[in-house]
Amino acid sequence: MGRPGLLGASQPPSAPAQAAPVDRVGQLTALAELKAQGLLTDEEFTAETARVPAS
Repeated sequence: MGRPGLLGASQPPSAPAQAAPVDRVGQLTALAELKAQGLLTDEEFTAETARVPAS
């Protein structure tokens, strides 16, 4: 048998998972780097930057 009290009885219930905040600058920077490397066309870059949330 296991030791008593190891099932988290003394710990508060975990909070529900929350969405991570959007790193808009990071996403736009990553897209710009891909475009500079030639991995995204102008059309792809425009389409992808339009998908980045405004806030």
